[in-house]
Amino acid sequence: MCSYNQVNNSYACGNSKLLSGILKDELGFQGFVQSDWLAQRSGVGSALAGLDMSMPGDGLKWTDGKSLWGAQLTKAVLNSSLPMERLNDMTTRIVAAWYQLGQDNRTVWDGGPNFSSWTNDEVGLLHPGSDDKSTGIVNKFVNPQEGHDSIVRDVAAEAATDRPRRTEANTELAFSARTHAQIRTVQIAVQTAAATSEL
Repeated sequence: MCSYNQVNNSYACGNSKLLSGILKDELGFQGFVQSDWLAQRSGVGSALAGLDMSMPGDGLKWTDGKSLWGAQLTKAVLNSSLPMERLNDMTTRIVAAWYQLGQDNRTVWDGGPNFSSWTNDEVGLLHPGSDDKSTGIVNKFVNPQEGHDSIVRDVAAEAATDRPRRTEANTELAFSARTHAQIRTVQIAVQTAAATSEL
């Protein structure tokens, strides 16, 4: 995850020397680089510098609804501001993590994101930014904190007694709670990248 800092007068999430030069080339990092909330300060520039994933719906101001990527990234690919090779690299890094987490297993995952970064409505465009105007349920309004009270009690009991008390059910909830944001972010990026690749 890249940070808010500036390095040599360039924001870290748009610093090509750090992201592409040092991290990916010199250190051989094969994962994807994700921005922190509001740490991305440019659109195409940050993608060219080596940023692979933006926080969903993130813009220059908090909840302004003006994402620097999303539909804008699709336009940048279509008008060749962002080379297809770079988009492929971004997508490969993100999808590799998606497979590593087993998110292609439909018996574990319900088939995609349960929220949209582009609208608060329950029904909306399935592929915003593309020519595809298909609509469907894009927000399921799932409570991500459901079951947290029992997880907190079990974790506290483990810490106090140094012995596990987790049941299979709340272990699954604990995993879900810890990875919820990361997984959903990857799923949104994959969905956006897939929509872009289908054009």
